[in-house]
Amino acid sequence: MVRLAGTIPPETYPDNTLRVDGLLARRQKYLGQKVMVRGHLVSAYKCPEKAERCEAPHVWLHATQAGGDKKLLVVGFTEETIEKLSIGEQYVVTGDFKRRSPTGFTNSQGLVDFATIEGPGLKERVESPRILAEREREEAKAKRKRK
Repeated sequence: MVRLAGTIPPETYPDNTLRVDGLLARRQKYLGQKVMVRGHLVSAYKCPEKAERCEAPHVWLHATQAGGDKKLLVVGFTEETIEKLSIGEQYVVTGDFKRRSPTGFTNSQGLVDFATIEGPGLKERVESPRILAEREREEAKAKRKRK
């Protein structure tokens, strides 16, 4: 049997965060799981000021600043968070890797419904509104149990 050199990109960086291209190449392994992925911001969308209808804010990450075919869609942002991000900078995003988001995005290659993001321009880790709402519900539930 002849073994040919693989063209599959490395799965992770030395700090064990997933590479964008590594995650997408192994998407079946990670679908339905929480992931931590590191990538360069190559595109960000927020609603234009005079638009009548808009998509929800979202970004695209790539393993390199140059971008390319293997981009990862990351959803669940607010416009306020998008404004703090810079194209070309590297960010670490944690979230659920799936094909469909609760906000209506679908991508057969997979997408991340972001829970947290860290990187340049952010004074601290930013949490998604979904995560903040879940935490508030849990705290309220715990408070009711203590009474």
